[in-house]
Amino acid sequence: MIDLTDMEIVFTGKLTSMPRKQAFAVASAFGAFPKAQINKQTDYLIVGAIHKTINEPLTTRKLDIPNIKHITEKDFIDWCQWKLSIWKDNLK
Repeated sequence: MIDLTDMEIVFTGKLTSMPRKQAFAVASAFGAFPKAQINKQTDYLIVGAIHKTINEPLTTRKLDIPNIKHITEKDFIDWCQWKLSIWKDNLK
């Protein structure tokens, strides 16, 4: 499990689980720092769906930036579920 708590994150591609605005709110609520653009402090790039044919060039160059770790949207959702389970356990 990748813990995104206290990490700067940036979303790229089309998110299929929720609108980007909601993803920002959820990430913030669970302790990550979502940003609109990559910078030197970015820790993780959350990669949603990027729909291109095999001959089309990628429109995002974010995937080419060195030293930034990439995780999938599913990894992000898994982290959200893990954080929610911690909150739930603390209510007991």
